[in-house]
Amino acid sequence: MLRFVLLMMTAVSTATVSMAAAAEENGELIDPEVWYADQYAPLWANEPGKNIDALLGFYTDHVRTHETSGAITVIEKARWLKEPMEGWLENDGWLTATLLEVQTTRINKTTASFKASWLDRYKTYPAEVSCGWYLADWLAGQWTFTAYADIECRMHQLKTKESE
Repeated sequence: MLRFVLLMMTAVSTATVSMAAAAEENGELIDPEVWYADQYAPLWANEPGKNIDALLGFYTDHVRTHETSGAITVIEKARWLKEPMEGWLENDGWLTATLLEVQTTRINKTTASFKASWLDRYKTYPAEVSCGWYLADWLAGQWTFTAYADIECRMHQLKTKESE
């Protein structure tokens, strides 16, 4: 039985790589910047607390975070996103995040990085801008975030307010 499972896992893995290669050859890979701006960002702008399951679908099972201290952590995606979001909603009065800017670098055909600035809105606090760096890979026929880091907006020349 174990041999069958391993054989099936190998077949699925090979098929996934083959599907990505076929999509790549046919020009079917979604433009990563369009994917980020049109599919991912709107989920943060419109009741993100209700969109948590959809948001989790954009991340790999374990997210690698590059901390400002230089440490790298690997955390299961629900623990990485769902638990902090619950705190932001309940404790901080966070409402939404609106994408102000995204800068995309296509590293190769199946890997892209993004630097993004977001305008975070709260019930009782003034709005603030936050920025992040994301790495995504084309996995199983879709772009999937695999790594993240908080970044300084000004250092990376990203918008720091809505009107820029």
